[in-house]
Amino acid sequence: SIDKQLHALAGYVDIGTMIVNIDKLPSGVLDHLAMQYDVSVWRDSWNVATKRSVLKNALAEKRKKGTRGAVLKAVESLGSSASIVEWWQKDPMGEPFSFTIYATLPKTGGGVDAEAQEDLIKQIDDAKPARSRYDFVLCQSLDGGIGAHCRVRALTVTRI
Repeated sequence: SIDKQLHALAGYVDIGTMIVNIDKLPSGVLDHLAMQYDVSVWRDSWNVATKRSVLKNALAEKRKKGTRGAVLKAVESLGSSASIVEWWQKDPMGEPFSFTIYATLPKTGGGVDAEAQEDLIKQIDDAKPARSRYDFVLCQSLDGGIGAHCRVRALTVTRI
């Protein structure tokens, strides 16, 4: 069932029709849908395009959690791009069930936004296999000549 606030915003609501028409829904309804479908990373301050992208991805990826593709799509839904290097690609004798993810952020005014970093990490944590641990490398392009600027943030994730 849907809460009274959602009914007040949209009147009578058919969930199937609502999900198909995500691109036509206002920001307030998207907030309620995100809460209903337990979207792990959500900010009311996002613009409507980002909200739609994250919600569409969350609904589609709920069935695919724990896969490489789910991790990549989760990062892409926030407007970043990513590549993953699995443990066996780096070193066949390396630590099993680990990977390194290289994520990029779009250019921002002065540096890498801490809130965007946290959102990326939460999205990855939600989409990755529960047994896996990862190293997170955040890359950002800079204005000027040729080159790249990367910050490394190693994480060790343990779930009990």
